[in-house]
Amino acid sequence: MANYRIVYTNSSGNFAGEFTFDEYAFLAEEYLVLGYKGSPQYQDSPETYLYNFISSGLASTAGKLELYYYDELIDELCWGKITCAQQFPKFATSKSANSSILLLAEDENYYAEINPEAIIEIKPETPSPPSCAGVQITEIYSYYQEDSSEQFIELHNPTTADILLDYCRLNYKKKYFALDGILSPGQYLAFQDDDLLLTKNPTKDIVISILDADDNLVASASYGKKQKRGASYA
Repeated sequence: MANYRIVYTNSSGNFAGEFTFDEYAFLAEEYLVLGYKGSPQYQDSPETYLYNFISSGLASTAGKLELYYYDELIDELCWGKITCAQQFPKFATSKSANSSILLLAEDENYYAEINPEAIIEIKPETPSPPSCAGVQITEIYSYYQEDSSEQFIELHNPTTADILLDYCRLNYKKKYFALDGILSPGQYLAFQDDDLLLTKNPTKDIVISILDADDNLVASASYGKKQKRGASYA
């Protein structure tokens, strides 16, 4: 019942209070009846099943109850001069006559017992594997044969645990490339991107790095001159 609330409008058409179910409230049976907190007959009832609107109970002449889920109107019920989708006549003044509007029989158990099968166990989330830590750069292929789309940077997980690549970034010169996914133990990954454009056969060493979410250096590798076309640096 989390995020459901009941709003009461009095006979003057003014807001007169609301009842909001807490995030751990469950409708474990077919019906749930809420009693007025100020009524003697409900003084020993659990607070969970009691409402406490501004006015003393519900007005007999006219009123409206609305059921909302977040801010969306789900259902409404009115009586007396206020009209809405479900309309009851004005409440009678005698107690016996009022019993006709009850939705439940007199011997119904108004206060639902918790059904164990309806309880949802909320388990803590499984912690994510460490981000980036342990990943290595094992191969760089920059001096392509035909087209720059052949270029790649190979990553490797030499550890015995999964490595989470989410929020890691690969840095080449002034370019940054986001990484994602999980690298399993012993797995290799060839990273390619149209914007990678590695310098082929450079005149000086070029460094490629991997940074974590806090921009800490996780791994790096460099490649230099005197390369051969079609041969990678490993």
